Amino acid sequence: MKIAYLILAHKYPEALTRLIDRLQDPEVHFFIHIDRKSVLKQFEEISNMPSVDLYSIYNTGWGSYNLIKAEVLLLEKAVNQEFDRVILLSGQDYPIKSNAFIQQFFASNPDKGFIEGIPMPDPDWNEHQGGLFRINRFHFKLAKRWRAFPPHSKKPAIGSLFNAAAHLYFKKRFDRNSIPHLYHGSQWWAITLKQAKYILQQMPLYHQNFKHSYVADEMLIQTILYNAPFSSKELTGYHLHYISWPSHASPSPRVLTERDLPALLQSDKLYARKFEPEKSTHVLEELDRVLEQPPI
Repeated sequence: MKIAYLILAHKYPEALTRLIDRLQDPEVHFFIHIDRKSVLKQFEEISNMPSVDLYSIYNTGWGSYNLIKAEVLLLEKAVNQEFDRVILLSGQDYPIKSNAFIQQFFASNPDKGFIEGIPMPDPDWNEHQGGLFRINRFHFKLAKRWRAFPPHSKKPAIGSLFNAAAHLYFKKRFDRNSIPHLYHGSQWWAITLKQAKYILQQMPLYHQNFKHSYVADEMLIQTILYNAPFSSKELTGYHLHYISWPSHASPSPRVLTERDLPALLQSDKLYARKFEPEKSTHVLEELDRVLEQPPI
């Protein structure tokens, strides 16, 4: 089972090095994109590690469509080399299962894509219009803050007017005949070569419809695959990451520490996020100790 790990990173080169060391295997290759704003020299040693291809082309700030561009770049590299399984990680992720377990898991599920896909509008989503605001407006960054046009308003009458204008923009810009349903979900996924090829095939159409959206990395890939003519058994509806959120509305997951170790060891997930070098040192050391134990 040949595995391609696509990794998006922007800081903590020591954490990225540790992640690569832990996942190193004869059947594994790493395709890594470093945020162009980062100091690339800090990652120089990583580029010389075995089975690593490193790129730094896009400014991949949170919410930016450049995250999709970086993912597509790495997807193209992996597909060209015909890897069986393509897995997206961040540089602050870490496995919570051994390489042998991971290999066996994917060998036992050769046709399944592990990616979350929740229909939109989502009634459980507290953001505007069940999340549709992320795509039915023109989003842009101004003075380091994300803006939208038409804008949002907390005043009901004005808010309704802006939402109506956004709906007209949506109908004009979005080809509903070609893309009948919208989906959202976690950015992180583990897909098959067949699914990766389909994503790249469909990207020109989806790029036109999502390029001005907000946090496209949590919608575009999900929408492509869940509109695909696959068997329903090929997409699981869930991802393989253990993630702890401070609250339902939190924009970022909690940093995992030693107190999370029991939950990590009991989890049926394969990977976890997120970790930071200082705060997570002890939990990473304990994970290493457990992962290095020979199987019973």
